[in-house]
Amino acid sequence: MKPVSWPLVIGVAVIAAIVGAVLSGTLVVLGHNPLILTPWLALFFLVVAGFLLWGGIGVKRLKTGAPTRISPLQAARIAALARSSLINGAGFTGFLSGTALIGVMRLWAPAMLSASLGSGVAALGALLLTVIAAIVEHWCIDDSPEQDSSSRKVGA
Repeated sequence: MKPVSWPLVIGVAVIAAIVGAVLSGTLVVLGHNPLILTPWLALFFLVVAGFLLWGGIGVKRLKTGAPTRISPLQAARIAALARSSLINGAGFTGFLSGTALIGVMRLWAPAMLSASLGSGVAALGALLLTVIAAIVEHWCIDDSPEQDSSSRKVGA
């Protein structure tokens, strides 16, 4: 498995930040409330990051040959979860940061302060999920030496 490219992760975060900022800014300009997101969303990201870290430690132990409850099939599932969490975490980090940025522009308004704080806390949780997903994805990469098909003996 090849790791997710960092330009893709950063691109997803930047595009999501632009979308979040434009969406929340448009709502404010039209006279509506900004996107007010709950800071409890950060707890969800932290729980997912915790499960991912727990599974990643099992994969790391499986790679070193230490006793673990993780099977190779479960390791593949954890690797897929790490990959998807890396991209989705970057997207949520960007989107939530974009909405928090719009709230920071007008902190004197109570709705904007609430939107900024909620989105900012949730963005920190999503950022932590992204970092842990990157670490676990690195642990899941198979770095064992591969045999080339041309180096195998034929008919032996």
